[in-house]
Amino acid sequence: MHNPIHPTNMGIDTSYLDKSLEEIYRNREETEKRETEYRESVVNALQGIEKNTALLTEMTILLQKSNDKQDEMFQLMIEILGIMKSSNEEEAESKFTTVMKKITTFTENASTMQSLISMAQTVYNAYQSLPL
Repeated sequence: MHNPIHPTNMGIDTSYLDKSLEEIYRNREETEKRETEYRESVVNALQGIEKNTALLTEMTILLQKSNDKQDEMFQLMIEILGIMKSSNEEEAESKFTTVMKKITTFTENASTMQSLISMAQTVYNAYQSLPL
């Protein structure tokens, strides 16, 4: 259907308006994308804080209930956290493997062993997610 009142039928150049509308649309999309990325990063940071808090709570509980091997447990936890000080992926993997071997020989208590393994995995995964 032919619209005689449409600006292009009157010899009016609307390309500037079209470009402006496209730019507004692109800017809105970029803003929404940045806001979404920001919200996701905040959620990830909060989840990381939650995991760290849970890890510290678990470490405290383990130390409190292992009176007979408290010093050894503390030393093992230091080694677990030492994974984060690794200078490269190979070193982190080596420390992780060493810690895992020590955990399996440290205790026969299944829940203690699982807690320590979980801690080591959490720390190792946190190291791997760091930007290098």
